[in-house]
Amino acid sequence: MKPRHILLAAGVLVAAWLALYGDKTPSGGIAEPLTHGAPKISTHEAASVKVTSTSTTDTASTDARYSDTVVSKQEIVIQVLRSRAELIGGRPSEKQMDALFDTHSWMPIPSPQSPFPPSPPTAPPLPFTFLGKKIEGVTWEVYLARGEQTFIVHEQSTIDDSYRVDAIRPPTMTLTYLPLKQVQSLSIGGVE
Repeated sequence: MKPRHILLAAGVLVAAWLALYGDKTPSGGIAEPLTHGAPKISTHEAASVKVTSTSTTDTASTDARYSDTVVSKQEIVIQVLRSRAELIGGRPSEKQMDALFDTHSWMPIPSPQSPFPPSPPTAPPLPFTFLGKKIEGVTWEVYLARGEQTFIVHEQSTIDDSYRVDAIRPPTMTLTYLPLKQVQSLSIGGVE
């Protein structure tokens, strides 16, 4: 064992001996209970109650006259407890309790604004999926699907009176949503 371990073991043994066999007699007397008829405290200074207690101590002296048990009087000061309402200011209101866990922001409260004007209507996303394409002479044919329906379209052809094919130029095909006259494009792949 290292000297450090020996020193630590000796310290633990001394502490254990003191814990088991040390003097455990209380040093002070018993405090007398306060009566509830005590005067209310109006100042910020805490009121105190003086309690006198007697304790016996043995004095080891060489003189035989002082080897008897000596009774000494000690004065202990105990402060009077103040009520919680006096310290804190009473029971918090229900609103304060609800606000305890609310989110707090350092941003100023925005001024009331008029509701935004409705956004202009937009065309729905294209309902078609691209199946394939084929060139016939100088014109392109594109094969589209919507659900279980299949469409073969050329330039300037109309699909269900809602879409018109404006141009087929791989890699994109341009369509116009007829009710709103909005142009949309669909990717159809490059020229192969």
